[in-house]
Amino acid sequence: MKNFLFKKINNFVKNGNNSFFKKIKNGRNNKVYCFFYKKKKYILKIYNKRNKNLLLRESKFLSKLKKYNINNVPKIIYKNNNLNYAIFNFIEGSNIKTIKKDEILQVVNFIKCIKKISIKNTIAAKDKCSSLKDHIDLIYNRLNISDYYIHRKLKKDFTNYFNIIKFQELPKATNMIFNNLNKKTIVKKLSLNELILSPSDFGFHNVLKKDNKLFFIDFEYAGNDDIKKLICDFLCQPDFKMSTELKDLFLRKINFNKNKKLKITNMLISLHKIKWCLILLNPFKKTMKKLTLSHYRKTLKKSQMYFNNSI
Repeated sequence: MKNFLFKKINNFVKNGNNSFFKKIKNGRNNKVYCFFYKKKKYILKIYNKRNKNLLLRESKFLSKLKKYNINNVPKIIYKNNNLNYAIFNFIEGSNIKTIKKDEILQVVNFIKCIKKISIKNTIAAKDKCSSLKDHIDLIYNRLNISDYYIHRKLKKDFTNYFNIIKFQELPKATNMIFNNLNKKTIVKKLSLNELILSPSDFGFHNVLKKDNKLFFIDFEYAGNDDIKKLICDFLCQPDFKMSTELKDLFLRKINFNKNKKLKITNMLISLHKIKWCLILLNPFKKTMKKLTLSHYRKTLKKSQMYFNNSI
C-alpha cells in the first residue's frame, strides 16, 4: 500500500467524512469500514479511543495465530497504534443462521489449534479468570445498581428483575460451587499449563462462513485466560441457541464431558448465564449514550427473555 493511501486513511480517522470508505458497523468498541484499493477489498477498523488495549489484544492474538499457521482468521495488513486503527484483508462470507454438527466440529478444531499455542509473552484477556473465585467475582463486580440509568417508567420492573438476579439466582449459583468444592480448590490460581490463548467473546456472532468453511473474527478481548470461561461464554452466548445434542457434542469433542471437568464447567455455566443477563443490560449503564424509552424496554425484555429461557 502506498503512502498516499495511508495519508487518506489517517485524515479520515481524524476528521471523518469520506465516501471512499463505506461503513459496515458502528459498535461500542469500534467502527468498521470497507474500501477498495487496486481492485481488492479491505477492512478498516477504528478502535474506541478510550481503550488502547483493543487493538493491542487483537493484533497480538492474530500475530500468534499467524506464527502457528492458523489461517481461518483475518490478516492485519497495517496498524497505526497512535491513531488506534488497523487494516485487514476482507473475508467474503455470510453470517451463521443455523448451527449444525459441522459448524460445531469446526469450532472444536479451532479451539484445539489455539490450545497448542504457547501463552508465553501474551497479555491477559479482558476479564481474565485465573481461579474459580475470579468467575464468581466477575459477576459480583457487575451488581452495583447505581451504575445503571433507570428510566422512571421502568424503575419497578428493572429493580425487581435486578434484585431477583442479585438476591436469588446468583446466591443459588455460588452456593452450588461452595457446597461442592472446597475453598482451596476455589481460590487456587491456575497454572500456566491450565491457561490458553483465548479469543474471548467467542461465539457464532463472530463467525463468517464461506464455502462451508468457518472464519473467526473480532479478537479485541483476546489474551491468556481460563479455557472454562471460553467454554461457558460459547455455550451461554445469547444470540445463538444450541440444542442439547450439539452442546453435548461440543463438550465431548473438547474432552470436557468427563466427571470433574464437566461438574465444574456446569456449575460455572450457571454463573455465566447470569453474567450474560447483566451484559444484556449494558445499554442501561450510565457510561453509555442515553436511549429512548422504547429502546430501554426492548433491552430489558431481551435480558428477561434470556433469563426465562436459560436459568
